[in-house]
Amino acid sequence: MEKRLDIQSIFLLVLLSVIWGVTFPAMKVALRGFPPILLGGFRFILAGIIVTFFAALRKERFVAQSRGSRFLLTFYALALALQIILLLIGVQYTSANRCAIFFNTAPFWVFLLAIFFLPHENLTRNKWIGVALAFVGVAVMFVEWEGDNGGVSLTGDVLVLGAAVMWGVRIVVLKYFPKMVGIMTIQVWQFFIAGSLLTALGFSVEKVSEIHLSFSVVMAFLYLVVMSNVAGFLLWTHLVQKEVATRVSPFMFLTPVFGVLASAVLLKEVITGYLLMGLVLVGSGIHVVNRQTNAQKASNRRKENIQGSHLG
Repeated sequence: MEKRLDIQSIFLLVLLSVIWGVTFPAMKVALRGFPPILLGGFRFILAGIIVTFFAALRKERFVAQSRGSRFLLTFYALALALQIILLLIGVQYTSANRCAIFFNTAPFWVFLLAIFFLPHENLTRNKWIGVALAFVGVAVMFVEWEGDNGGVSLTGDVLVLGAAVMWGVRIVVLKYFPKMVGIMTIQVWQFFIAGSLLTALGFSVEKVSEIHLSFSVVMAFLYLVVMSNVAGFLLWTHLVQKEVATRVSPFMFLTPVFGVLASAVLLKEVITGYLLMGLVLVGSGIHVVNRQTNAQKASNRRKENIQGSHLG
């Protein structure tokens, strides 16, 4: 029987949602001084250097001990690179509102992939209802901008949806890593492989002369590296490996909520009733996903009693 998320995990998931939510306005500021693909490449390479430094202090080895581990690490990193490329290109051909909605369908793909690749995870009715509620909450927040169809195309929507699928794939792949593969090892591999690919692609299609640094651009870039990439990915990897993936992934729906709130504070964007309504739906969805039925509670109590009797 699945255990519920503990208070510490819930706190860390909300904190992660705040960190990644602030990433949206930070990215807008950083893009004022960086071309998009080079921004992604530089972010990941610098993040890889930082994680390598801290991992070296902990004397953690980065060499995978088995061929299977090396394959998973490489596949995971390539999936990240493809996710970022699809997202960066897709954003150019669709509106930011539609991008936010499509990209945050990732929990749906986690649930669908879990049916085939995570058979040990119990996909209950509560989980499906909760994910649906949370997704509706995200969609509601963008209803008022629905009429803005400038620059929207089917190509852009499909590319962003593909990025969401890759995010879901990466969440599922994390569950397959052997316990001997450390969290920092995963991050070092993904940051350097994805960062190198994005940087090479960026230099081939973008110009270094397009980089224009200012105080706000540099601070936004450092936030993306230190908070979004290093702290964010370390937290996310830890939580996905520790907890049930189909309980953790719905918290991703909080990211656009905090993103809109952060944009209101940092970029002076307006908070509306749609945001508040969406927040209620998102919170309700997460509650439903993690709520245990009476039968589950009774089963857990019986299990605890049996364990207690064995200890006695």
